[in-house]
Order: sequence, then C-alpha cells, then structure tokens
Amino acid sequence: PDGPHEPTKMEQSESSPSLAPPVSTPHFPSPLSLPTTTVKAADVFGIPTTATAQLFSDRTVLLLSQLSGRVGTLLGVSVEDSIIDNSRSFHVTVLLGRRDDAVIEVMARRIAERIAEIRGGKPGSVGDGCDVACPPMLVGIALKRREDKVGKLEPEEFRELVDLVVGTYEDATEMVMVGRG
Repeated sequence: PDGPHEPTKMEQSESSPSLAPPVSTPHFPSPLSLPTTTVKAADVFGIPTTATAQLFSDRTVLLLSQLSGRVGTLLGVSVEDSIIDNSRSFHVTVLLGRRDDAVIEVMARRIAERIAEIRGGKPGSVGDGCDVACPPMLVGIALKRREDKVGKLEPEEFRELVDLVVGTYEDATEMVMVGRG
C-alpha cells in the first residue's frame, strides 16, 4: 500500500487515450434503421386531436392523443390469421394506463381490424404480399374526458378517431412504398 500504485487494466483503459474511442466522433443510426413517422392533426368534434404512426421493421407504433400529445393508455395489439380455418384473431392487452375503459380496447381492436384489412384483406388472402396480416402494434390512446358526455363516445366520433389513425398509418405505408420504388 505504501509503494507505487500499479494501475489496473480498467484504470489504464480509462486514462489511455489510445485505447478509448474518440469522443468527438458522432454515432448516428443508419437511415435504414430509423422508423417512418407520420403525424396528422385534426379537429374531431371540436377537440384538437393528433395521430402519429411510426413504422418500424418489426412493429408499428400508433398514438392518438387529445391531451397535448400525451400517450395515455398503452396497449399491445396483435393479429393472427389461422391457415387451418381462415379465421382471424385479435389480441388486445392493456400494458400501461386505464384498465377500466373498454372503449379504448375496442378502439385499438378496430384500428387493428382496419389495418389488417388494408394489409391482408380477408383472413387467408395474400394482401400486400406481407407474411402477416398486421405487424404487432403498440397503440397509445389519450382521449379527453368531457363533462357533457361522461365516459361516452358517440359512434361518429369513434369512427372519426379510428379513421384519423388509420389514415395516418396509410400515409406512413405510402411513404415506405415510395421510398422503395
């Protein structure tokens, strides 16, 4: 302990500039690994609403917010086509947020149904050539609570919200297709 201190291998690598990577080199992801992102804003029944779609290589992130861009309830949604009986199953799971609002779960399922129709048509059909009807989705829904309609969403308002999200998804897929061509 009283003699000269011999640096350990870890101390040598931390203090030796030749072993450490240069600090000034920026690390950016490849443009091919970045998701395609589209955002749409609309006024739905007098409420400013934003829909965001992010297409990753292995899943899709969809956000619908009437609360200044907040994510709200986060749901995992997957679609499965059966080759045995040509049926389609939808699995919706609340990951974070409100577990007592069935409307949010129904909305996430309806969004998945519409996207599966766009991508794969009816169960068992080929669609856009993808091997799945719909990639796994992460869906965030944050709806503004209105005192005049406590816990209720008019059918037309529901349709407009779903249409906004699906339209945003379609715009993102179009951007991907244009980028490939």
